[in-house]
Amino acid sequence: MMIAGAVVHGVREISSHKFRSLLSMIGIILGVAALVAMVGVVEGMMSGFRKTFEATGGIEKMEIEHAEPPIEQQPYAHRSPRRTLKDYYALQAAVPNARRVSAEKSLNWTPLQSSTRREWTRLRGTTPETFEIERFYMREGGRAISDWDVEQKTRVMILTDRTAKRLFGNSSDAVGETIVTRGVVFTIIGVIEPDETDSWSRSRSTFIPISTAIHYFAEPDDDTIHDLGVQAKRMEDIPDLSDQIERTLLVTHRGIKDFNVETREKELEDFQELERSFVYSLGGVAAITLLVGGIGIANVMLASISQRIREIGIRKAVGARGSDIFIQFVAEALVISVIGGLIGIIASVGLVELLRDFIPEDKGDVALSAKAMGWGFMFSVVVGFLSGVFPAIKAARLPVIDALRYE
Repeated sequence: MMIAGAVVHGVREISSHKFRSLLSMIGIILGVAALVAMVGVVEGMMSGFRKTFEATGGIEKMEIEHAEPPIEQQPYAHRSPRRTLKDYYALQAAVPNARRVSAEKSLNWTPLQSSTRREWTRLRGTTPETFEIERFYMREGGRAISDWDVEQKTRVMILTDRTAKRLFGNSSDAVGETIVTRGVVFTIIGVIEPDETDSWSRSRSTFIPISTAIHYFAEPDDDTIHDLGVQAKRMEDIPDLSDQIERTLLVTHRGIKDFNVETREKELEDFQELERSFVYSLGGVAAITLLVGGIGIANVMLASISQRIREIGIRKAVGARGSDIFIQFVAEALVISVIGGLIGIIASVGLVELLRDFIPEDKGDVALSAKAMGWGFMFSVVVGFLSGVFPAIKAARLPVIDALRYE
C-alpha cells in the first residue's frame, strides 16, 4: 500500500470514529499546549529579567559593596570612613577606564505632598550618571539631575510618570511644580518616560541630588552612601578596572579593605543556570504529558486492531503484504498525532493569552514562541510514530487464516 493511500485511509478511519480518535488525541493536544505555554512563561520571565538586568547597568557594571575587613585589620576598622561621597569623586578622577561612576543615598519610603495629594515613593539621592546607567529618559520639557545640582545641593526632584500622575493627575503638568517631603520644599525639574523595563520598584522611585539628600536628611557629619557603582567601557576592561577601583578605595578608606568589588558575571551565570533549570523541568513535565498522550494512541490503536482483525485478514487474502498493513496503521497513528499537534498549537495560543492575565506585568510577559511550537509539533509527530509502531507490527504479523476465522 502506498504511503499516500495509507494516509488517506487513516483520515477516513479517524473521521468514521470521531469520538475514539478525539480521546486518543487529548494527550497530544494537552502535551503540545502545555509545552508551548510553559516555554512561553519561562521565556517571558527570563526576558523580563534580561531587560531589568540591562536597565540596571548590564554586565559591564560593578558594585562596590560593604564588607567586613580582614581579621588583622579589624582592630583598626574604625579608621575607615566607609563608603562616602569622597569615594565617588576619587573614582571619577583616578579610574580612566570607567565609562561612568554612580553613587546613591537611599532614603527608603518617603511621603511626597503636592498641593492636593500625597504619595509614598522610594526617595533616592543620586548622581547624574544614574540616569544613564539605569536608562531613565526624561520627558520633553524636563531635564535630569546635573553635576551643578550635586555641587550646589539644589532642591530639585525627578518623578516617574506614575508618581507624577498620582500627584498632579497629568504627568505633563508636573514640571515646575513644588513638592514637600520631610519638611523640605523641592521643585520638579523632570518626569521620567515610562517604558517596558519599568518594574514595580523603578516606577515608584523619586530622585534628588545625592548631596542634597546627605545635607538635608542625613545625620550631622554622616556622608556615607548606600550604593557605589562603576560601569566599564567594555567587558574586557573589568579585571584591570577592578584592580584600579580597589587601589583607589584603599587610599580613601585609609588602608582598610572594608569593601568588595562585585562583578555581575556570577549574577548572569546564575540567571542562565536558572533559565536552563526552568526549561528542563517545565519542558520535562510537558514532555511527560506528550508521552502519556502517545500511550493513549497506542492503546486506542491496539483496541482498533482487535475490532479490525477480520478486515486485516481479508486485505491479506487479496494480496496485501505485511508491510502494507504496517504502513496503514503507522500512517493512522501519524495522522492522529499530526492533527492532535496542530490542535495543540492552536490551544497553546489561547492558553498563553489566559496565562498573561495571571502573571504580573513587572515579572515579564508570556512569550508565544514559534520555536517551542515547532518543537512541540515535531515531538508530537515522533511520539505518534513510535506509538503506532508496536500496534502496526502486531497487525502486520496476524496470520491470514486466524484473521479470517475471527468473529
